[in-house]
Amino acid sequence: MPNPEGRPPLWTDPKVIEAQAEVYFAKCMSKNLPMTITGLALALGTWRSVLMDYEEKDEFSATIKRIKARCENYAEQQMFAGRNQAGAIFALKNYGWRDKQEIDHTNDGGKFEQAPMSPAATAATKVYEQSMKKAILG
Repeated sequence: MPNPEGRPPLWTDPKVIEAQAEVYFAKCMSKNLPMTITGLALALGTWRSVLMDYEEKDEFSATIKRIKARCENYAEQQMFAGRNQAGAIFALKNYGWRDKQEIDHTNDGGKFEQAPMSPAATAATKVYEQSMKKAILG
């Protein structure tokens, strides 16, 4: 199926991409080179963005996800191997990983309501506020 720009698609069979990717991964392993999405795209004769576009095509989606997972796995292994962890962490963030903790401050989607203070707590708060004003203002 020709694309709207008139250029023929780079691939018509996902097995071709997979075979080309295997050559790239074998080269990386034999030369102890990192496995990256951009490196993969260059080995395939295209750009990273074009490779990502192919992931959106139904017939290529599983293949692209699988070969991307190999690159992601490489980055994850580097993080645990202790070599250039910052680079591996950065790469993993591009795969959607996050290194921040998120805490849900809601109650099943609703906000927590502050319980009313007891009369004793209200009185103690007023005494405290008055003593603070006196200490500050003199």
